[in-house]
Amino acid sequence: MSSLVKIGLGVVFLLGALLSTAGYALFRGYFDHGLFEIKQVEWSPSPSRRVAVVAERSEIGLRWISRRPQSHKPAVGRPEELGPVRVDSTLNRRQHMLASMTVLGVLVVLSLIAVGVARHPASAQGAGSGLLRMDIALLLAYGIAGVWVWFERRPEVNLSMRIGARLGVLLGAVHVANHVVESYVPHRPFVLIISPVFLMLALFGAAGSTAWQRTRSLGLSVIAGVWCAITGILITVCVVFSVSLAFEGNAELQMHEAFAASGMNDPGAFLVRNMLEATSEGLVRMPIFAVFLSFIGAITNAWISGASRRPALVAAFLTPLMFGVGATALWHADSLERAARPPFVMTGVALAGLALCGAHPTWSALRRARQRS
Repeated sequence: MSSLVKIGLGVVFLLGALLSTAGYALFRGYFDHGLFEIKQVEWSPSPSRRVAVVAERSEIGLRWISRRPQSHKPAVGRPEELGPVRVDSTLNRRQHMLASMTVLGVLVVLSLIAVGVARHPASAQGAGSGLLRMDIALLLAYGIAGVWVWFERRPEVNLSMRIGARLGVLLGAVHVANHVVESYVPHRPFVLIISPVFLMLALFGAAGSTAWQRTRSLGLSVIAGVWCAITGILITVCVVFSVSLAFEGNAELQMHEAFAASGMNDPGAFLVRNMLEATSEGLVRMPIFAVFLSFIGAITNAWISGASRRPALVAAFLTPLMFGVGATALWHADSLERAARPPFVMTGVALAGLALCGAHPTWSALRRARQRS
């Protein structure tokens, strides 16, 4: 094993240890002493002018009723006289679960990368070393995002991230199903090739549209789309990496033509390098797609929500028409030579993407109009 590979593996294990330590410290509360939020204040009618304050500590989900005088100097309350009152801390637990699952996903992917590189050190040599460093840096950024979620206290931001996470689970399931179909159906029809792409576009648009509908904020809509991408790509990479390493012979057999053209000697090293490349592409491209598509979904929802029923009906007519034209352009591009495909592919993706981003806003507007009538 070369020194470069040893250094790379050492960095992977070091980052994993640091993230594990940070996760343990977060779970034990070393970085979080609680956020106190005043819920109710009531002054006593007595001449002493004492006040009863109801505050919620978000970390442990307790309200303490304490008494303190009206004074510029802080007074020591006595909560034990009245005792604690339990409150619902479901939202706080959901936020911490979302953060911990993100950090856990990053740790799992780093572990799988370390296992793959340890099995085939040649995968991290040459161009593979750059891919390995890129994957580690991107996963570290994802892990930092998960830690940020743990400390985020704004309800509207947490709501947008929960919306994105729910749709991200569906996106991960779509990509995993596509990988299974790709593994066992070598010659797929066009509908099986393009369907996962259409579903991805629709989910990103739905994330932005749903978040805008709940928060009325374009920025939070984009956050929902980005978190949908983060959740989906982590699920996909974890499953695909695990299956490829567990059934390495089958995966190598599926890529024998690409391996023959690569010039490499070890099919396992070629498989791991290919997974490193696919991981870096997914970690970069998915959030970028999510930013644009969720923004389009939010803008479409904002426009349709402020319109009367007639424009919503026009949108309901134009959306399937645009989708049909875009799908037809992509189907026609599949029958052409590779050099002649780009104009039809770009037109088809643009039309289909706009239509799918407008699907959820149009459906929501029609449903609201029907409920009002």
